[in-house]
Amino acid sequence: MAARRRKTPGIPAVRDVLPTPERMKKPDYENVGGGRRRRVNTLLALRKSGRINSEAESIAEKWRNDYLFARFGVKDVPENPLPSQDGPGDAHTRGLERALVSEKLAYVADILGDDAQSRLVLLLIEGLSFTALAEALFPGRSQADGAREAAASLATILGILPSAYRTGCHLQSMRRHEDRRRLRADRPVRIRAAEFAGPS
Repeated sequence: MAARRRKTPGIPAVRDVLPTPERMKKPDYENVGGGRRRRVNTLLALRKSGRINSEAESIAEKWRNDYLFARFGVKDVPENPLPSQDGPGDAHTRGLERALVSEKLAYVADILGDDAQSRLVLLLIEGLSFTALAEALFPGRSQADGAREAAASLATILGILPSAYRTGCHLQSMRRHEDRRRLRADRPVRIRAAEFAGPS
């Protein structure tokens, strides 16, 4: 990483860590004028432009966190987590948690479809700019038209995502409830010995 010194009066010099020129050539960076480039936040850009509401933005961030955890095991841990009554957990409980999150995402993907799922990955996981999204999704279009169409397409998907996410959570809850009900029904009934003894 390239670094530059920042001087503040009365404070020792601080080194800002900047991305390397090679990193800034990646498709999740865009030109901002004057030969400068910055990392894009297409989700925030859609929110600021009014194409999506705050619910869609928050559910999209939740979907991204779920995807990163289910796929790579990456999870943000709160600074002051509440203690769990079951203890801290281990590799097995973490694996089960990842499996449940993966199942929920599979329900959401079934509702949205493969095309919408792949576009969500490009937007939220790979973090591509609208220009890079236009090149990936609409290679035959002009850059401006492709970027506009990519933004409109992604805004539509993000508008549907909250209801799809809630439905996926509900379907998973129903499946788990049905599994518990079936397990209780299949459990052998134990009869206490005292029931055979009769009155004393």
